[in-house]
Amino acid sequence: FAKVLATQGFLYAKMEEGDKAITNFKRSTTIYISCQGAVNYEDYMKSLDTMISIYMQREETGIAKMVLQDKLATGLQFKGERSSVVATTYKELGIMSFQDENYEEALGHFSQSVDVGTYVYKSDDIEFLNCLRYYAVTSDILGKYDDALNAYQQILDLVENREKLPIHNAMGFICNATDRHDEALSHFNEALKLQSAQGPDIDEDSTTDRSTLMNHLGNVYASKDKLVDALYCYDLVIDSVESSKTAQEERLTAINNKTTVLCNNKKYLDAKICVKE
Repeated sequence: FAKVLATQGFLYAKMEEGDKAITNFKRSTTIYISCQGAVNYEDYMKSLDTMISIYMQREETGIAKMVLQDKLATGLQFKGERSSVVATTYKELGIMSFQDENYEEALGHFSQSVDVGTYVYKSDDIEFLNCLRYYAVTSDILGKYDDALNAYQQILDLVENREKLPIHNAMGFICNATDRHDEALSHFNEALKLQSAQGPDIDEDSTTDRSTLMNHLGNVYASKDKLVDALYCYDLVIDSVESSKTAQEERLTAINNKTTVLCNNKKYLDAKICVKE
C-alpha cells in the first residue's frame, strides 16, 4: 500500500499538483517507517527526494532541510556512514545552509561530505571534486584561507589543465589578500598561460577572461609596490582591442586601478590624464 501511495505521489508531482503529492508521500513514508526493517529503501529515498524538490520549488527551505535530515538518517541506517548517499546528502545540506548564508553550518556539512567522500569516491570523481570546491569556497568566505588553499590545491592535483584556470584564479585572489604576493603572481601567471592555451573565452562574463586576469596581476604588482609592472598590466587592458562586455568592464576597472596607483605614488598629473581616458 505504501508503494501505491508513493507511486501516486510521483504522478501528482509530474502533474505539478504539489499538495496532493506531498500528502501521498507523507502517508507512504509513515507506513514505511512503521514497517521498521521491511522498508523499501529505494522507494522511500525517492519519495524523500521528490518531497525535497517540491519544497525547494515553493521556497520552503526549512521544511526541505528537515526532509533532507530524514534522508541523511535513513542513509546512515541502511547504507552506513561511508556511503555515497551520505556524502551527497551532507553536500546538499551544506548547499542549503550556504544559500541561507549560514556559512559556519555549511562548512561543517561540506567538511563531512569531503571526509566521507574520501572513502566512497575515486579521487577524480566529479562528486568528490564538487565537495572540495564547496568546502574551499566556504572556507574562503569565513576567512579560513589555509583550509581553502589546501582544498584548492587538492583540486589542482586532480583535474586536467582545462579545469585548472579558475582554481589558479581563486588561489591567486586568496594569496594576494593574505600578503602572499609571490604565490599570487605564480597563480595568476599560470592562469594566464592556461587562458592563452585555451584561446578566447566563449562566455563573455567569464571571471577568467584575459583582461580580468591582467587586472588581477596588476593589483598584485601594486601590492608589491612594483609601479612599472602594475602600470604595464593596466595599460595592456586599457589598450586592448577586445570588444566583449567583460573586456569593456575590465577596461574601466583598469583605468580606476591605474588612477589609484598613480595617486598613491603622487603622480597626480598622470592620474588626471588617466581619468580623462
